[in-house]
Amino acid sequence: MRVIKRTGQKEDWNDRKLRQSIMNAAEDAGLSAPEMDSITQKVFVKISHLLKDKEEVTSYLIRNEVLKELDAEDKRVADAWRIHEMKKWQ
Repeated sequence: MRVIKRTGQKEDWNDRKLRQSIMNAAEDAGLSAPEMDSITQKVFVKISHLLKDKEEVTSYLIRNEVLKELDAEDKRVADAWRIHEMKKWQ
């Protein structure tokens, strides 16, 4: 699968990047290691299932779906993701 970035650039899907981003947000939110693993696995499985038959997907779609799942699982992690995102774009 290919991911279409905001710039229009395309790159191969890298599941490690998604897992690491979720883990980072969970750590910033103050979750314990087992909680971090649990939420990362839950969200990763849901997103992987959503994307499984797609040839291309936008990073925007992935972001929105991840945040939707994080909001449902643990709002603190979703908020940490958003804070990191705001810092990244400054």
